[in-house]
Amino acid sequence: MSADEWSDGAWEDQEGIPFELPQGERLLWQGRPIKDRLARELFHVRAIALVALACMAWKVISGLNQGLAVSDLLQSVSAILLGAVLLLGTLYGYAVLMARSTIFSITDKRVIIRDGVFVRKYWNVPFGQIRNVSYRSYASGPSGEICLEVESGGEMGYLMLWPYARPWRISSPQPLLRALEDGEAVARLLGQALQRSLAPSGHRQLRSPPQARQSAKAASREVVPAPS
Repeated sequence: MSADEWSDGAWEDQEGIPFELPQGERLLWQGRPIKDRLARELFHVRAIALVALACMAWKVISGLNQGLAVSDLLQSVSAILLGAVLLLGTLYGYAVLMARSTIFSITDKRVIIRDGVFVRKYWNVPFGQIRNVSYRSYASGPSGEICLEVESGGEMGYLMLWPYARPWRISSPQPLLRALEDGEAVARLLGQALQRSLAPSGHRQLRSPPQARQSAKAASREVVPAPS
């Protein structure tokens, strides 16, 4: 797997793809993460809001038991509210920037992840390096995330790959396509593309991902370097 960096989009032959696809390779799908879902799943904004509400409720109850004046209660609650609003606004704003700067691309040969709010990074994941594909659906709606288990981390580091790295897999980072609007359909498309890519070479067939969890295992490794 390889990682290349560019400072702007002038190098992109096609949006989200920093090189011209080899002859015969087709783009199957492109998409971006959902900003609202990215804020909830990555930055846990709902949990932070609930904690802030609990703190404000505790301040009110505690103040009433101590006989504090209403003005003092309002001052305490306002401080917590202001801090929560600033924190949540910052996290949500950064999630919006991340969603706008990220593009996931699937061709019939590879997966490409473009990310980076300030400095763009491109992760090229050839199908030959993918050992397993798993899908996790979120609690509401058809949205979800796709995890790519690769043969080797290669040049990847967990912090470099973040936020599109599977949580806590620090020693062997795994790319994660987060907050996909129609994750089940994308996972199914990726599974089918993996099957087709291995079938002509006579290797073991990959199973198309089911709705809850998909897996696709490659019997051999084929590294396809990204053109420079």
